Amino acid sequence: MRIVRFIGGLLTGLIALVLAVALFVYWFDFASSMAAAAGLGALGYVFLWMAFGLNLLLWTVVGLLRLAEDGARAALRRRPEGRRASVAGNRERRPLLVGAGGPGNAEALTGGETAGSAEGERSTP
Repeated sequence: MRIVRFIGGLLTGLIALVLAVALFVYWFDFASSMAAAAGLGALGYVFLWMAFGLNLLLWTVVGLLRLAEDGARAALRRRPEGRRASVAGNRERRPLLVGAGGPGNAEALTGGETAGSAEGERSTP
């Protein structure tokens, strides 16, 4: 199930990336044609590239800084000794009773007593 979820997330991300790139290319073509029609010339193209290039550069640097900070925090974080022991598997294992408390099975859990019976009395079927 993890593999299916991973592949689904990967495909969703790739579709979103393709759509974002396609929309950006179409919008940039529209913006550059509007800049050309307005007669801005080379200054219009420089402004568009600066707006997108500097914005992309800024958010790339911010993302790399956050990634480096998270990595440094994870590397420098110390886990308490108690958590290390529990993660290593030193806990006692107990059997899991699946469906033991379901309807019609209350007598098996209570030794024959049901919620409606008095203390010490046995219910009769």
